[in-house]
Amino acid sequence: MRKAIATLSILIVIAAMPVMATDVTFSGEVDFGLGTNFTDAYGITVGDSDLELSANVDDFVSFTIGLDGLFPDKDGKVAGIGDLYMTIDMMKAFGLDSPVGFSFDVGYTSFDTQEYFSDLTGYEAVEVGYAENMTEAQLAGTFSYGSVNLLVAIGPTSFAIGKENLLVNLYGEFGGLKAEAYYIDTPDGVTGVSYTDAVGVGLSYDLMGDSMIMFGLGADYLIDKKDLEAGVAFGGSWNSFGYGVMGTGEALLTDAAFGMGIDLTYDIIDALQVYGAISTGDFTQFTKTLGYEAGVKVTTINDQVKFYLGWNDGPKYKTVVSSKQDDGSYIGNVYLRIVSEF
Repeated sequence: MRKAIATLSILIVIAAMPVMATDVTFSGEVDFGLGTNFTDAYGITVGDSDLELSANVDDFVSFTIGLDGLFPDKDGKVAGIGDLYMTIDMMKAFGLDSPVGFSFDVGYTSFDTQEYFSDLTGYEAVEVGYAENMTEAQLAGTFSYGSVNLLVAIGPTSFAIGKENLLVNLYGEFGGLKAEAYYIDTPDGVTGVSYTDAVGVGLSYDLMGDSMIMFGLGADYLIDKKDLEAGVAFGGSWNSFGYGVMGTGEALLTDAAFGMGIDLTYDIIDALQVYGAISTGDFTQFTKTLGYEAGVKVTTINDQVKFYLGWNDGPKYKTVVSSKQDDGSYIGNVYLRIVSEF
């Protein structure tokens, strides 16, 4: 009954938004895939599938409602509240003309670091092993001055010190340079929380200003584990070609593992792309951590729906289904993936 009432309340708010607001935007993403390894597994997977409705009530106040999980998960559960918050531009609210900006979020949402480094390579098949940095928050403030921003987000799970989510993220874009530094404080001793406190930095730099050659660095120190992760990358595009090369090091202070990944794309025509990638997470365990992927991507005329048909294998890639073997290696799969953003 409570669930029905909550759902009805949300629908009423959504229906009323066009009446209350001067500007309403609707956006979302559906990521759906299916595949088989032709051996012992087949299945369906759902990526980031959500809907978001934003409404500007006036020049300085906006509301956002987001639903996550449009498809049933393994427990049969469907969409739930992902975001429900209000944003206030405090400078406009008080009629202040200042070079310093400050906006305030209150409600329920989540924040992430800017991920300048991990977004660098081609189609993001290879990613550095950053600490888990998603921070659920009920209160957040963003200070800005020119191209520099400071985000402070907090989500208290209780009023006891050490039981809160906290993200402090300093970031900015300066011409071809994008850089950030962050501190993440996660709840201590809270059931179900497996990630760790961390401090980190990340940057990317467009060397020539035309995205042909981009360089990236990233590192984070895992405070609870007393360990370090780092990576370096090159990426870019030229005519119809796109490329990314990334080297990573994980657990550098305890049991160092060094890996490398390469991904390539080629646009045959605007609507048809071929892509491929290969990576290893640890050269000392090459066969166990080796992964590769190849496929074709077809894009609709309006660029809102993308179809991927390909083969992938290994833990570094987003396999639809995968079967882990006794020696730690994987059996790959053929997959069809459909992604729509609107």
